[in-house]
Amino acid sequence: LAAGSPVTRTLLVKKHEARDPAEKQSAARTLFVTHLDGFVTEDQLQRCFSTGFGPVEKVELKLVEKKAPKAEQRADHVKLHVVFARVVFKDTSSLQKALEAATGRITPHAVLPCPAPVIKESMRRRKSVYRDPVELRSEIDAWMAGYDE
Repeated sequence: LAAGSPVTRTLLVKKHEARDPAEKQSAARTLFVTHLDGFVTEDQLQRCFSTGFGPVEKVELKLVEKKAPKAEQRADHVKLHVVFARVVFKDTSSLQKALEAATGRITPHAVLPCPAPVIKESMRRRKSVYRDPVELRSEIDAWMAGYDE
């Protein structure tokens, strides 16, 4: 945990319920975490949870793209990204500590350091989603000229 970091996040957690038989063995030690930002890394989560609750065996981070809930947003090609993780502790007592601290639903604020290179790369990728402002302005001006006629 990075004391004094300006980035805080309330994480939603629950005990992982494995559907896959291969995951059943580690399910008793696995915490499902969501409400994560896109810049969070597996190393940061591992440090955060091992410092707070006990040794972590591994962290699996996953980003899923979902359709926007409203028709207008879907028409505008708005996409939502959900980031979640599975934190596998080395023993079940660490999982229990995490669940008790979460009072069954939400953990206290977890403070994660802002990794500048990751944020810069994320912003660079997201910038490509937006069109060139000059090109967009000329398209809007042409459309407005046709609309006024």
